[in-house]
Amino acid sequence: HFILTADIDLDPNLPGRKVFDKAVIAPQGTSFTGVFDGNSHTISHLTIKGKDHVGLFGQLSGDVKNVGVVDVNTTGSRDYVGGLVGENYYVNVTRCYSTGVVRGTGTGVGGLVGQNNGPVTQCRSTGAVNGHETVGGLLGFNGGDVTDCHSTGEVSGTGSWVGGLVGVNSRAVTACYSTGVVSSTGTGVGGLVGCTSMTRITNSYATGDLLGSYNNKSGGLVGVDYAGTI
Repeated sequence: HFILTADIDLDPNLPGRKVFDKAVIAPQGTSFTGVFDGNSHTISHLTIKGKDHVGLFGQLSGDVKNVGVVDVNTTGSRDYVGGLVGENYYVNVTRCYSTGVVRGTGTGVGGLVGQNNGPVTQCRSTGAVNGHETVGGLLGFNGGDVTDCHSTGEVSGTGSWVGGLVGVNSRAVTACYSTGVVSSTGTGVGGLVGCTSMTRITNSYATGDLLGSYNNKSGGLVGVDYAGTI
């Protein structure tokens, strides 16, 4: 169990700092299984140029809360790229946020979490997100309940399933919104969610411009909805 007691600046231009080539915590193999409480502090200027599972946490199996990653600059050449977490395995991410730029050329790219399978509550992302497919302003792929969250940054993709908040969604989204510009030439482009299936979206909205194609299933709120309830 860890608690952050001060802000941390990881600017690679500062003495003793560097550009990371993988996630700072749990990059490969064993995931982080404890509890990380940011105590309302920030970790700023994190810069990563890696492959997959890119973020402050590469693989997460323990709760993370109360932390902001500010002016993050993360780039992944494969899958699961996020400002805070590359891949989350069924645990809680609560009251966290990210700002900066997140880029990925594979699948599962999100401003906060690339591949998410746990509850995400009271979180936000304001940075720009660019990826190939399954790209979201907050979460690239989502398999956990998302509650009281929002994203405001520009989201763009070159492939399918691109959304202002979530790229691909399979769990409940409640009281969430997105206000950034969303664009892609692929299938399933949505102001809030690119693609959702067999779940519920409630009390949520999107107000950003959408640049997509009718033939490629684009929607101001949701691009493609498979048997869900909005």
